[in-house]
Amino acid sequence: MPADFVPAVLAGSPTSDTVLATTPQRIRRSTDGGKAWNTVDTGPVLQFAAFASPADAVGVEPDGTVHTSADAGATWTRKGKIQGAVQAVAAVKGPEANLSIWAATDSGLVVSTDGGVTFRPVADGS
Repeated sequence: MPADFVPAVLAGSPTSDTVLATTPQRIRRSTDGGKAWNTVDTGPVLQFAAFASPADAVGVEPDGTVHTSADAGATWTRKGKIQGAVQAVAAVKGPEANLSIWAATDSGLVVSTDGGVTFRPVADGS
């Protein structure tokens, strides 16, 4: 492991040895449970990462820009943007293949039910 490898957030696939690590340089990815790491050269610089399913991952840049991956973090697609300072992120892929993303921000909880394109506040009790 390189001396400059200081992960901020680790996200593990629920059914494989794939692990994603956010770093100040780029996202890093391991497919052997963290024994070896590769930089995803075309990947974004992410502050947060989470798996929604074994293959689907979500990442958020420091400015709130959301990215998704359909191949366990090997490639990334830019989606929408979360307003406010993001403090945590979680995601799940539903039975109808819809990707839902939740983010805790400095102004409350927001959710996306369209794969990260748009976000709306979560109302109390919903």
